[in-house]
Parts: sequence; C-alpha cells; structure tokens
Amino acid sequence: MNRLLPFLLLVICMQVSFGQQKSQIDSLNLILNDSACTNELYSREVFRTILDKLSDTSYTEGHVSALKNYGTMLYCLGKSDSAILFYRSGAETALTNTNLLSLAGKLYNNVGYLYQMNGEYDSSITNFNKALNIAISIDDVLIQGAVYTGIGIVQQQTGQLDSALATYLKAYKLAETNDLPQLKVLAMVNIATIHYDHFPERVDVNALHENLKFATEIGDLRHQISFLEFLGYIASDSSDHKQAIDYFNQAILVNKELKDQNAQVLILQGLGYAHTNQGNYEESAKFLEEAIQIASQGSGANLPRLYLDNTINYLRMEAYDLAEKSARRSIEEAERMKNSEYLAQAYKRLAEALNGKGEFAQAYLAQLEHSERSKEILDATKSKQLTEMETKYETEKKEAAIASLSKEAQIQNLKLEKQRYGLVSLAVLIAIIIGGSVLGYRQYQLKQERNLKDLELSETKKRLEIEQQYRKSELKALRSQMNPHFVFNALNSIQEYIMLNEKKLAGKYLGKFADLMRTYLNHSQQKSVTVQEEVDALKLYLELEKLRFEDELIAEVNVSPTLDPHLTELPALLVQPFVENALKHGLLHKKGLRRLELTFEGDQENLRVLVRDNGIGREASQKINSRKPGNHKSYATGAIQERIDLINFGLKNPLAVDIQDLKTSDGLADGTLVTITVPLDAFG
Repeated sequence: MNRLLPFLLLVICMQVSFGQQKSQIDSLNLILNDSACTNELYSREVFRTILDKLSDTSYTEGHVSALKNYGTMLYCLGKSDSAILFYRSGAETALTNTNLLSLAGKLYNNVGYLYQMNGEYDSSITNFNKALNIAISIDDVLIQGAVYTGIGIVQQQTGQLDSALATYLKAYKLAETNDLPQLKVLAMVNIATIHYDHFPERVDVNALHENLKFATEIGDLRHQISFLEFLGYIASDSSDHKQAIDYFNQAILVNKELKDQNAQVLILQGLGYAHTNQGNYEESAKFLEEAIQIASQGSGANLPRLYLDNTINYLRMEAYDLAEKSARRSIEEAERMKNSEYLAQAYKRLAEALNGKGEFAQAYLAQLEHSERSKEILDATKSKQLTEMETKYETEKKEAAIASLSKEAQIQNLKLEKQRYGLVSLAVLIAIIIGGSVLGYRQYQLKQERNLKDLELSETKKRLEIEQQYRKSELKALRSQMNPHFVFNALNSIQEYIMLNEKKLAGKYLGKFADLMRTYLNHSQQKSVTVQEEVDALKLYLELEKLRFEDELIAEVNVSPTLDPHLTELPALLVQPFVENALKHGLLHKKGLRRLELTFEGDQENLRVLVRDNGIGREASQKINSRKPGNHKSYATGAIQERIDLINFGLKNPLAVDIQDLKTSDGLADGTLVTITVPLDAFG
C-alpha cells in the first residue's frame, strides 16, 4: 500500500496538469478567434503559443480550433491560398475524432468558399460535397444550408441560373423550417444577386430594405453590407447618385467593425461605380485604385473588373496613357483568371485608348483582338445551346423508346395469360372473352397513345431542326453583314486617311467601324431589336459605305412620327442585306448622283420598311452580273430569304417582302423599291 500511494498521486497530478493545459489552450483559442481579423502580429504570437502547448499534449479539438482561427486570420488579410491550407489541415485533423465531425464540415465548407472566390470551381464543388456529406451524416442543418448556398454561388457564376435559384430556394426553405435566421438572410442575398444581375425587373427595393432591417436585427454585419451594396447600385442606376454614395459609405462604416478585406474591395468598387455614373471620374479612379491595392494583396479575383472600370474613367478624362496601362493590366489579370468576357472588353478599351493616342495601327490590332474574343464568346454560347438541345432530344428519344418497349412487353404477357386460361369452364371463358374485349380496347388505347407519342416526337424533332436552321441562318445573316468586301473597303479607306495623315478622320471612322462590329455581334444574339437600334446600326453602316462612293451617295434614314422607334421591334439582322443589295447591285454601277432612302412607317397592325434607290434597276444589274464568271448570286439576299422563311414558320401573319422595279414616264429604269412588312403582333 505504501508503494502504491506515490503512483496514485502522480496520476492525479498528471490529470490535473492535462486539464489545465486544455483550459489554457481553449482560452488562447478564444483570444485568437477575437483578434484574428484585428491584430495580425498579436494573433501570430498567440498561435505560436498554442502550438508550443500542443507539442506537450494530444488535444485534437484545441489543435483544430487553432488551425481554423489562424486560417480565418489569413482570410481576413486577403491571403486565401494560405487560408485554404490551414482550413483543409484543420478539417483533415477533425475527421480523426468523431466528436469533431461538425467542425470538419464547417472547415470543408470554408475551403469550398475560398476556391469559389478564386474561380477554381471544380475544387470548390469537391470540397462543398465533402462538407455536405458530413452534414447529412450528422444531421447538421446549419452546415447543409451553408453548403447549398455555396453550391448555388458556383452555379450562378458558371451561368447555371435556374439551378442556382433552385439551390438558394432549398437553403431558404431549410432555414425557414429550422429557424436559422442567418442562413435565411444569406439565401435572400444570393437570390437578390441573381435578380439584380440577370432579371432586374424582379428586383424589389422595398424587400431589400426589409432584408437590410432583418440583417441588422440579427447582427449579421456581412449581409448588412451586401444589402447596402444592392441599394447603392440600384440608386446609382436610377441616377440618385447622392443616395447611392450614402449607401456605400454606410457599408464602409459597417465594415470597420467587420474588418473584411474582400468586402472592402467590393464596397470601394461600388463607390467607384457611383462616382463614374455621376461624372466624377477622378474621384472614382481614387476609390478604384485603393480597391486594386487591397485586392492585389489577396487572390486578385476582382482585379480584371477593377482595372477595366478604371480604364473607362481614364478614357473619359482623356488620360490615354493611363487608360492604356490600365487596360493592359486588365488583360493580364483576365488572362490569369481565364475570364473571356472581361478579356474581350479590355481589348475594346485598349483600342479606344490607343486610338486616343493616335496609334491607329495598334488600335486596329486591339480592335481585331476584341472582335475575335467576342466571336469566341458568341460561338461558345451558341455551341453550348445547340449541344443542350441535342442532348435533350436524344434523352427524350431514348425515354420514348424504353416506354414503347415496356408497353409492348405488357401486351405480350397479357396474350400469354389469355392462352393459358383458354380451356377453362364456360363461366371463365365468358370472363376471358369479356377480359379480352377490355384488353383489346386497352391495346387500341395503347396504340393510339404510341401514335400520339410518335407524332409528338416527330414534331419535337422538326422543331429542333427548325431551331438549328434558324441559328444557322442567324450566323449567315451576320456573316453577310460582316462580309470581307465591306470590311476591307472600310479598312482600306481608313488606311488611306492614315497615309494622308488625316488622323482625326481615321480615328473617327475606326471608332465607327468598331461600333458597327460590336453592334452586329450584339444583334446576332437577339431575336428582335427595336426600330431605333436598327436605325442606329444602318446609319453607322451607311457612313462607312459612303467612304467607298466618295461623297457621291446621298443616304437618308427616316422614321415616321407616328411610329415609336423605342417600342416597335423587328427581327434582328433583317434590313441591312437589302441595303447592301441596293448599294452593290443598284447604285454601284450608276453614273452621277446616287440616292438611297430608307423609311420606317407603320400602322396598328404592321411595320413597313421601305428601301428605295435610284440605281440602274434589277434588269441591268442582272446583265452585268451575267458577264461575271460563275453563277453570281447575292449571298446576303439568299441568307435573308432563308431566314425569313424560318421566321414565318408557324406564324399566323407572316413577314412579307415585296420588290418593285421603278420606271420613269419614258419607261426607263429608275431604281428599285423594296417593301418589308413586319406584323407587329409577332414581333412587338
């Protein structure tokens, strides 16, 4: 007994010592959590102290908490890559203890969020799914809601808007069911983001004020900032610049308490946006430069947009050297982030800056890069849409085939059943006859249903083919408007101005050429445009075509005062090919003054577009073309006729084109009149 007593005392002392170490580590973690985003040097010292104490004991929870808190400090400093390492290490350590699975789920969710911020979406989804699996296994609805929100953000940023809204709604319902106010406000923020960015008609300012009030009541600083930013952008878009700046300044005050570097970047970007809209470009540039400095210390995810916004400020201040420098930085960051949209916009702004400096050759090359990048975006979008339609069609086709085989198998089984019971008693025979009649009627119904399904499948396939032809015709129409003859003629004329040292004229027409290319690319993505948009595009086109005719062309574009050009719509890429034909086949071969008149008029039922020229007429033009080698045919007219046929498919009141040969009183050719009639009930 005397020998056992010292050993028992030693064990008791060791237990007391271990308990004290745990208590000390827990206290230090509380201090580290409080100072993580406020005092870097102090936080680093506390973290080192915790590691020293952990070296003498095995305390998993304390170790995980220290890694989490230190990762938070790195995140607040904008060092997201380093924060990911500490969060992931904490999650992996937490998985070794079943009592810490909730903490592991939270840390994997943090890793997913940081990867999403860096634009690494595959890695983001991988870690979100790890967090979701853990949350479901332990029935932690708070983590589930946070993960749903993170996945929704990735879906939103990759253009899956319907999926993103569905995922956010799932998080919102989870919050409603389980009384989770912070998750609820987070879901509302993200739904509001999609509405503001993609469906502005759904934005409810009163609801945003209510959401801001709710976030304030529950002390959610981060989402107070988010709602203030929404209200700031909406006020700025409504030209209430003073109110917009006030909202962003309120967000700055809230972030002084939150101390979030990434939030600070977004708020400063918003202030820059508001000041730019107000016309205060120098003040806007100051805020954006401050945002760039902060963003450069972190992952730099916002840098392409920040440099691009500042380029616009410098262009409007006519500080072209600064604009060029800022545009090139935007290009570098967009290439690093692999953001094709910002890359295209940055090349456009670079072309404007170089044009302002008088470096027209370099401006032209930058504009070509912009056009090429824009075309890549357009092609990728159309290819994606076509692939989705083809996939949907193949899926429906397979489902229909499976359903058909299943029904045929059922019919065969019923026939065998009937044969097996064919020799039973008269009563059973009567029952079988009755049953056979029922089955026969059912077979007839099944056959009718199969025929109906086949008909629906045929119609679906036909619609898909029509849609594919429609998209091809859109591209043909676009190619006809950007045909090499017109492009080279315009560029040769601009080059001639450059050679003659007519810098202002060269810059003017290069700008118009760039605007026209951008307009055609934009219109190619729309099914219809307003009359005003069509008129603006035609005026640009005619100004460039006048260069070829050397002031021997008078072109007028008139809109009837009874027509509202901002509300009346017509199919995109429709009128220009007829104008091209008038110039190329009617006026090009005419001697003397050439005249082209375009008139937009209409009534309550139809819009009419009249294209009239005083050219040589179709008969003389055909004789000239017949002398050319090959079977000459206007590519633009062929493409537009094909497109008109596709547009008219299924319309009660079709679009119509009438071409009239004009004659003088002596019976001589006096030009051509093309009348395009567009039914307003089909196109607005």
